[in-house]
Amino acid sequence: MAVRNDFKELSKKIGNERIYAVCLITDSNAMTVTLVINTYEKVESNYQKYIQGKSECVKDEILYKTVKWVPAKMGIW
Repeated sequence: MAVRNDFKELSKKIGNERIYAVCLITDSNAMTVTLVINTYEKVESNYQKYIQGKSECVKDEILYKTVKWVPAKMGIW
């Protein structure tokens, strides 16, 4: 019920952005659970920030996919 309610609230904040990932992150003892949602728009924004100042050779699909799935780079709403 808590996850459902949080998802509804986060969906309101996201607005028209397109969701590509929803996950629950837990600590090693499963005492804490965090709902994380990411959107295509947020990952693109994070990718652009990540590649600023880097050479053209790092702007490739593999890097984009890496940034897309690394939790530290996710757009946590």
